[in-house]
Amino acid sequence: MPEEALLSALGKDEKDRNRFRFFLMVNSAFFRERETNDFLARWHIDAVTAKHIHDALSRLYSSCLMIEVISEGEFLTVFLMNLRASMMHTLKSAPHHSAFDHVCGFRCGCLLHMS
Repeated sequence: MPEEALLSALGKDEKDRNRFRFFLMVNSAFFRERETNDFLARWHIDAVTAKHIHDALSRLYSSCLMIEVISEGEFLTVFLMNLRASMMHTLKSAPHHSAFDHVCGFRCGCLLHMS
């Protein structure tokens, strides 16, 4: 989940957001990913799942470069296909995998048409 979205939902002012930021940093169950050229700073609790989502979003972004506007249904279909491909690749090498339930921040240049 994008860091700013998470902290804004948890704290009503900067003081509260700083308290939650501190809690997240000292709690070993949460992992912070730094901002990159492709992704915003974000938090997750499962590195394997986060990697699958990052891989799927990166592939989705690459496929969006040729398409200016896609429908929400097409967007989700392509994302889920890419996520499944990433998970299947990992499952072949490691039979244990948890289902994903996390969302990360991603900067996408394509437009999403909400239908």
